[in-house]
Amino acid sequence: MRAQNCGIICGMACVKVQLGIVGWVIVLCGCARTGISGPIRDAAVGGGESQSTGGTSQGTGGAVPSGNGGFASGGTTSTNGGAGGSSTTAGVTGPGGGLAEFCAGSTKVAYQGQVLTPAVTSYDPLGILNCCASYGVRLHTSKDIGQDLQVIVDVAVGPDVSGTYEIGTSQWAVRAGLRIPSEDLYTRHSVVGSIEIKGSYTGPAPWQMGFCLEVTDTATDLYGTRVYVPSVNVLGFTLPSPLDFFLLQDSTLTVDKAELVPLETLPLAPTAFLRLDQIDFVEKASHWIGVVPEYAIIESLQKTLGHVPLYGTPFVIKVEGQALFLGAFMSFISSVGYRVPTVWVDEMVTDGFPLRAGPLTGGTDAFDDPRVVKVLTDAGRWVP
Repeated sequence: MRAQNCGIICGMACVKVQLGIVGWVIVLCGCARTGISGPIRDAAVGGGESQSTGGTSQGTGGAVPSGNGGFASGGTTSTNGGAGGSSTTAGVTGPGGGLAEFCAGSTKVAYQGQVLTPAVTSYDPLGILNCCASYGVRLHTSKDIGQDLQVIVDVAVGPDVSGTYEIGTSQWAVRAGLRIPSEDLYTRHSVVGSIEIKGSYTGPAPWQMGFCLEVTDTATDLYGTRVYVPSVNVLGFTLPSPLDFFLLQDSTLTVDKAELVPLETLPLAPTAFLRLDQIDFVEKASHWIGVVPEYAIIESLQKTLGHVPLYGTPFVIKVEGQALFLGAFMSFISSVGYRVPTVWVDEMVTDGFPLRAGPLTGGTDAFDDPRVVKVLTDAGRWVP
């Protein structure tokens, strides 16, 4: 383990601690952590306290958590997700005006006059801030508007941040921004609204996050976009990983030879080439496994695989530590096929690849296995 000073943020010194585990960095920061209690107010553009010009304007407040995991409309907490009490707003015409009315029901996005109801998943973005743990939520809107939307939530390091937080104010415990996947990793378009966190993000169990947000950055086409997610599961801090993909220890072994060996006795490579925390999402309809591009998983895998032989390169899928499936990396130039789950290397791109059922009759589809689906669902990675 080693520690290094990594700068000043939120007025306090931060220290980055590198554990003796590849890929794990814990950053400790003295950022203040404050929960928000009572009514939530719609914030003004540019953060800071919400204000009215020329007198006080009364109206519907921002979203607050309800007892069933969603958000209630109004300022006070509701036990059934129904209408809450009144609260002060910044006026019904500016950013945040009417946001509480929008944030009811199921997941939805308001974008340039359209109201969309996309699938929603969570993922672990590559940490880039020296004060916080970062978590991402992907709204699968590309079929409607040509691009997905991502909400990045930065949570100050601490033992417990459960609660509801007003976004766009001076509180530092939980911050958020919205971006599209093609934008720079550091991009966070400013938002106002509120975020609810339920459960412990430092424990092994999945926890939940919900939010009601509106983009206030006037320099982006996303300005005015509203996003409501009542709840999405987020992967807990769990070791070993609940889902792993391993190459074999013997890199010369082809798939036809590996099929002759009992799966549980196949010696595996010392480290997985893909872990659950590196997966962005898995979509059942397309069999697509999206990976977080910043981890450079595909580039590393392509270098490791090199030239894939005509009889394929085998891999093993493990769930909760148990080897469930033998898989095959294959190339389109090969006329050989198997019944095991197959990845065609010709289809691999920077942000993922399809894991298809084996091409032979009766081929195995890993995504038909309820154990795989449960792990992905619990982690917030599954698009049915």
